[in-house]
Amino acid sequence: MTTMPPTVAGLPHVIHRSETELPFVNFMDGLAVQLLQVDIEAGLWVVRARFAPGLTLPRHKHTGEVFALTFSGSWKYLEYPEINTAGSYLFEPS
Repeated sequence: MTTMPPTVAGLPHVIHRSETELPFVNFMDGLAVQLLQVDIEAGLWVVRARFAPGLTLPRHKHTGEVFALTFSGSWKYLEYPEINTAGSYLFEPS
């Protein structure tokens, strides 16, 4: 029999939110984000982002690893030649 590992006191085993329960917030012109989960102590931010076509983000840094799944459209980092297209996955170490 498989048992679930103990959870942190006070935290539920599962967190479920409907897409419509969490609003998209304008972060900057051409970029809206939906905050899905945050753990400040662990440096974890889980967000869903919507980028306007043609948007160029200024150079920036992340506080931890990046796991990115592209649902539609395409995008790329200015520093790298690879283009991320719909269905692609990107991992960026911290």
